[in-house]
Amino acid sequence: SLGAWYFRRILNNCNLSKVVAITHALKKLLLENFSDVLYDDRVIVAPDGVDLERFSNRPTKAEARLVLNLDPQDFVAGYVGHLYPGRGVEQILDIAKRSHDIVFLFVGGTPQDIANRKRQAAEMALDNVRIVGFVANSELPTFYAACDVLLMPYQREVAVSGGGNTANYMSPMKMFEYMATGRMIIASDMPVLREVLNESNAALCAPEDIHGWRTALKRAQTDSVWRKTLSATALVDVTNFTWKRRVRDILANITVGSTLH
Repeated sequence: SLGAWYFRRILNNCNLSKVVAITHALKKLLLENFSDVLYDDRVIVAPDGVDLERFSNRPTKAEARLVLNLDPQDFVAGYVGHLYPGRGVEQILDIAKRSHDIVFLFVGGTPQDIANRKRQAAEMALDNVRIVGFVANSELPTFYAACDVLLMPYQREVAVSGGGNTANYMSPMKMFEYMATGRMIIASDMPVLREVLNESNAALCAPEDIHGWRTALKRAQTDSVWRKTLSATALVDVTNFTWKRRVRDILANITVGSTLH
């Protein structure tokens, strides 16, 4: 493809010092596809990250719900991100249909996707679904704080705005934001996500296992110790994935005498 041709030209540039991959899975893919010009030490793995400062003064759950007009007694499962195929929105709506005692809060999406999902929820008669739409990045901590759990149901085929499938090598910025919120995460059990998530900092379910997702949600509702233990561990683990830490790690891997200035 034209993209691969351009990328190979970049790799052949004598001024190129290192290549940064966002996951070990992507590094493996690059080494397999460009083995003639790439070798292990030339590829640095540096996952995406988060600015922890954004979440340092987040409101309490009660304060956030007051601002957003959400019932303080409801159990709220939140999803933040795009609403197009591969993000698991269909699965959440399916779960919502079977879980009337849980409120499902959606934040994000393009105007067209928001309209489509609102129509879909209406057709399914889901009165426990709130589709907020796009909000400013600065407002997200309030929406996160209003939730009891956060959902990340990536599918095995994840579309991106430019086309293609990123499911096998993605490093979602949403994952690190979720970890920084102090809220429990329920995520798809996929190898690339396990580079960061595990059973000590999240509940992991097979993407297509609706029963497993419902079981995790039900346990989160009734087992507050489990919920708080997972979220507390995620809050500690995410300190390894700040943008500042990422920059330091990349610079530490660039050899002295590099052409980078």
